[in-house]
Amino acid sequence: MTEYGAFASWKYKHHFSNFRPKSGKSFTVECLLCLPLTKTLSASKDTTSNLKKHLEVSIQEERPLKQQKMDTAPHPCSQNKVNGLILRFVVEDVQSFSVVELPAFQDLVEGISGGRKVMCRKGLAARVEKAFQKMKEVLKEKLSEVKYVCTTADVWTARGRSFFAVTCHWIEEEDLVRRSAALACARIKGPLTYAVVAAKLQEIHAEYSIGGKVQCTFTDNGSAFVKAFGEFSRDEEDGNEEGSLSFEDLGVALDNGGDERPEPRFFLPPHMRCASQTLSLIASEDLKRAMSQEATRKLYLGSMAKCSAVWTRARASGQIWEGIGNTKPFVPAAARWSSEFAAVHRIASLAETRLKEVCEGLGLPTFQPHEMSFLREHVDVLRPLAVALELLQDEQKCFLGLVLPTLLTLKRKLSEKQPHVRFHANVIRAITDAIDSRFKDLFSSHDAQIATATLPQFRLWWLSGEDEKNVRKALLSEASHMAPRTHDSAAPACSESPEEDFFSFGPGSKSGPQRNAQDELARYLESCNKNLDSLTNFPTVKEIFLKYNMALPSGATVERLCVRGGDPFTPNRCRLSDVHFEQVLLLRYNGPISSLLLEE
Repeated sequence: MTEYGAFASWKYKHHFSNFRPKSGKSFTVECLLCLPLTKTLSASKDTTSNLKKHLEVSIQEERPLKQQKMDTAPHPCSQNKVNGLILRFVVEDVQSFSVVELPAFQDLVEGISGGRKVMCRKGLAARVEKAFQKMKEVLKEKLSEVKYVCTTADVWTARGRSFFAVTCHWIEEEDLVRRSAALACARIKGPLTYAVVAAKLQEIHAEYSIGGKVQCTFTDNGSAFVKAFGEFSRDEEDGNEEGSLSFEDLGVALDNGGDERPEPRFFLPPHMRCASQTLSLIASEDLKRAMSQEATRKLYLGSMAKCSAVWTRARASGQIWEGIGNTKPFVPAAARWSSEFAAVHRIASLAETRLKEVCEGLGLPTFQPHEMSFLREHVDVLRPLAVALELLQDEQKCFLGLVLPTLLTLKRKLSEKQPHVRFHANVIRAITDAIDSRFKDLFSSHDAQIATATLPQFRLWWLSGEDEKNVRKALLSEASHMAPRTHDSAAPACSESPEEDFFSFGPGSKSGPQRNAQDELARYLESCNKNLDSLTNFPTVKEIFLKYNMALPSGATVERLCVRGGDPFTPNRCRLSDVHFEQVLLLRYNGPISSLLLEE
């Protein structure tokens, strides 16, 4: 390179390649900036001016003639767009309508929208009411196309106001995916009696024209709900008894007619208690009652007291925990057993030396070896209970048919641990007894058994002996009943002569919907495909699945109606009127339906 003189020390030589000497003091190179074109240049070893001029021209051609100015002006935004965004903000955050009257909010919107105005409070209320009515019409139309639905109901009380919340659930026939919608979050004034509960629930069902489609309603274990369903379903059962005729004196009835008002009559769907909430009661009340017995009381209370102290101190000293334990502290949520279990599991999973460092760093008493043994056994024994709760609280994956296998598996896993525990033998017995007691009606429920049998994941594999025969018989009866609906449209009718139509030799003598249903059921029970979409190959079984498994054995959806995105019962949000509060809450929950309506 030294033979090329000035070029060898030139700082831009890396832009050239293929050095070839020529006669005298010159040489040729190829410019890399001109690729893919081949540009050969001549230069003298005494000067690089020729190459420098070429570089200046090449770089100038690549650079834009004039750099465009950055557009810092706000893009134009229509007034309708601004109104829609304000409406969405109010709905998603359950804001009081008075927010549009705040000067700071008005300045913010006008500043980022290019001078667009903020709608007034009355205009916002009118838009909310319009969007709510449209959403309600869309939801009614959707529910009119659905065959089977279930509802969940709950009552929320905050700041002196009670609200009756109802959600609706069904399964799409095409993809077998669960859908949910909120129907009401209405204010209830006065005492919450069973008659008030029954009247309000029947009113909501009638408002959406689903009274005849509701297969069951799930509630918590509150006395008002239990009594309402017990009171207004008892007469229907009594009326089926033979010989239950009674006669009354018409004259006496007419004489008393002006003095006494007849009791209101309500017709409620079958009632089921929330399975996840019932299991949570077992995990909290029954479990703690068993742990408080004399044998384990002192050890349980002492260990949990130390855990509670760690959680309390960790809220304010999280950096100490992270620095010593090399993990973030997990503080349980209030009134959540599953959250408490996860927090205990976090403590029990630490090595004893590491946990000792954490406790000393937080200024707390350390855990003794027998306390750590207790906590680790506590986590190991109750892990199946935590998994069962998680399964029953999954809205998308939890069907009614999942409950019985979950409970049976939970009992079996607990029984398997019984011979190997030191501290929790009485706890295991208490939990299994509580499951048998609290879920007694569900274990004998026809609907729950059929729902489980139509889940490809279980079929009849969870049964044995006489129980398997009884459920198989019930499933065959349901299939025979469903057969005309599913096969009439699928199979063309056979043309028979009057003579052939006359002869009949009893059921099973010729091919028909019932025989097809039997064959289909036999193929379904023999299949090993556990995927839910395999039901498309069994139309009758799929119809039974849609009827019985649309029930959602969890009240978590009603809870999410009231707590999703933060507590809606804050003082600022409670400034909304009862009607507007319900409208905003339902628009927020029914996002997939109302999202487009908010932008109109």
